[in-house]
Formats: sequence, structure tokens, C-alpha cells
Amino acid sequence: MRSVEGTTGEIICRTEALTEFSETALNDLLFLEKTCFPDSWQYSDAAEYYREKLMNPRNINIFSKYGNQTIGYMITVPFCRCA
Repeated sequence: MRSVEGTTGEIICRTEALTEFSETALNDLLFLEKTCFPDSWQYSDAAEYYREKLMNPRNINIFSKYGNQTIGYMITVPFCRCA
């Protein structure tokens, strides 16, 4: 976990990399998707789609938090596997 501090030393936000699947992270992600993006951008099977992404051990899943609230996320899917 990494924290970002403001000029007075207060913690602005922190980032967390998921090392295993979390139902809470999935619910937070689905909430952000529904709240921040128009309906036309939504997957009809969003819960299943994002569950699969978060459960894939090769993906890197990073969440930004402010206090206990998730304020952003990034799911990275490897383009290719290098030997």
C-alpha cells in the first residue's frame, strides 16, 4: 500500500494492490462504474466481467482509497507474457 500526502503531511489518498479476490473490492468497483459512467458504457454482465478480471492472478488490480472509500481503480491485463 502506498499513501499520498498533502503539503501539510495529511494523507490525501492511498493505493492498494489486491493480492487476492475481494467481494468488497468488486462491489466498490461496480458502484464506481454505475456512479461515474453513463448507462451506455455499462456491461450487461458487469459483475461477472469484473469478477473474472479481479480473480485472474496474472492481472494487476489497484484501488485508490480516501479513508475507507474507494475513489478509483485500475485493472491491468498483460498484453503478452515475456519469457
